[in-house]
Amino acid sequence: MVLRWVHVRSRIRWLREELRKLEQQETELRDSVLRLTVSQAPGLTRRQTEVLEQVLLRQSNKEIGNTLHIAERTVKYHVSDLLRIFKVQSRLDLVRTMLPEGD
Repeated sequence: MVLRWVHVRSRIRWLREELRKLEQQETELRDSVLRLTVSQAPGLTRRQTEVLEQVLLRQSNKEIGNTLHIAERTVKYHVSDLLRIFKVQSRLDLVRTMLPEGD
């Protein structure tokens, strides 16, 4: 019985490690798709590109500001520019425009 319990615990540890590896691979794949997607948006400034990446990660203006160390108002300005550049009405439309179907 004790041997069985030890085997179950080691199996659980192994499964957790495999799950962690899969989550890391998913994150790396998502980041690659994001970079590829953003790279296909020529003519943006460096900061617009950074804000666009964060919008595609579905972060709020406040979260984007914290991540990029800029004021929330500045983020709003860049998001408005991005909406105008991509001729969309909302952040959701921007995400739908930029990301491949299924994301």
